[in-house]
Amino acid sequence: MFTSGLLLYAIGQLILSFYQVVLGESPYPSPGDVFFMAAYPALVWGAIGFIRAYREAGYPVGSPREHATIGLGLGALFSALGFFLLRPVLAQPGRLLERVVTAAYPTLDFVLLVPILILVRIAAPFRGGSIFRAWSLVLFGIVALCAGDILYAYFAVLGRTELGPLVDAIFVLAYLGLVLGTAEQRRLLSA
Repeated sequence: MFTSGLLLYAIGQLILSFYQVVLGESPYPSPGDVFFMAAYPALVWGAIGFIRAYREAGYPVGSPREHATIGLGLGALFSALGFFLLRPVLAQPGRLLERVVTAAYPTLDFVLLVPILILVRIAAPFRGGSIFRAWSLVLFGIVALCAGDILYAYFAVLGRTELGPLVDAIFVLAYLGLVLGTAEQRRLLSA
């Protein structure tokens, strides 16, 4: 499922790149956003699948109740943070669909961060090992993705298009973290 999520994200990026490179335009929202949005449920479900797999393999993952408590705590924290950060984006004038899509990305990033942070907590006893390195890289990628989405939202609202290369660089770091973390996980499975 995690791989499917990354594939959906790659398809979204290919569609967006086609518009930007071949057609010389950058519609927003674009048809690529359908694939970007569809990637999140697959990524979340994939991360939850990793938690289950680690539990079934006998790793000391903690109890489901412990994970629910962590999830609820993180959910409350991210809800407050999201409200504070995204309220100005939603309050701006402009097309409703554009504002909602712009705010949806950081919101979905926060949702994805919950199982990823639980996975990093599970991997913490293995610091210095491959499992911890894999999930730390994925966490770095998701945090960078969240930062890029929040910065994009603010720069779009402020009309600061000259800061686009900064946002693009953050997204490249996000993709790099996701790819390296996923490759490390795959290497572990093939070892």
